[in-house]
Amino acid sequence: MTFERPVRYLAMTTAVIATLWFSTGQLDPFNITKLSVLLVGALTLVGWLALSTKQWWTPGLRPLAISVGAFILLMLVAGAVDGQSMYRFLWGAWARNTGFLAYLSLAVIMLSTAAAFRGRAARLVLFVLLGVGLANALYGLIQTTGNDPIKWNNNYNPIIGTVGNPDFASALMGIATIGAVWMVLDASFSQAIRISMAVAGLFVLFIVVRTQAIQGLLAAAIGVVIAGGAWITLDPTLPAVARTLGPPGTGWRAWARFATGGIDTRRVRLGAGDVA
Repeated sequence: MTFERPVRYLAMTTAVIATLWFSTGQLDPFNITKLSVLLVGALTLVGWLALSTKQWWTPGLRPLAISVGAFILLMLVAGAVDGQSMYRFLWGAWARNTGFLAYLSLAVIMLSTAAAFRGRAARLVLFVLLGVGLANALYGLIQTTGNDPIKWNNNYNPIIGTVGNPDFASALMGIATIGAVWMVLDASFSQAIRISMAVAGLFVLFIVVRTQAIQGLLAAAIGVVIAGGAWITLDPTLPAVARTLGPPGTGWRAWARFATGGIDTRRVRLGAGDVA
């Protein structure tokens, strides 16, 4: 039995709530609430992983599963030899909460989404990614214009989004612009959607600049290069010389195959939504 669709919605719901939710009634308004959401979502997904080993223990996903297992094992070893308290190992430093439980939850979510999102279903990730980025950009616009209804005790740039830090907000929105770029390049989306994504991406990038943090610009630049390389590799309407710029020298085709969920890029027609 497979449960791909519920897993997709659970993983994306967890991502959205963990990104956007904060509680001003807590001493730490951001990290505690976000970790709580991650733990609940990851615990539920562990059940799916246990019941659906055939979905993720496949030749294509086995290297990822082994890497996740090795990562978890290394964290346990590091925690055992580091000598820090069990509380700090499990929960992480105060006002960060990036301990073992947080990374374990993220690893579970990563493996679950890699197994559940296939082909065109991966579009949901793009919409969610751009959605949370756009939400943070809109809130950032409110913050940078001095209209935030919440009076934060903030000594940094006023744009902290829903993540509590201008560096984090910048990075999140920078990553979101990558989704916008991919949707603009993908001809399988309607022209109206592609134009809307271009406008949304430029707006998000504008707020990234206003954060005065380099993380978002760096993430966006790297992502645009990767997305552009994959697009050049996949798009059959481009001249043959353009589509062969990457392989074998720079590995664009290998990246494109990974980015599209293992689809054989020699047989896919970007924009047509089908595989020969």
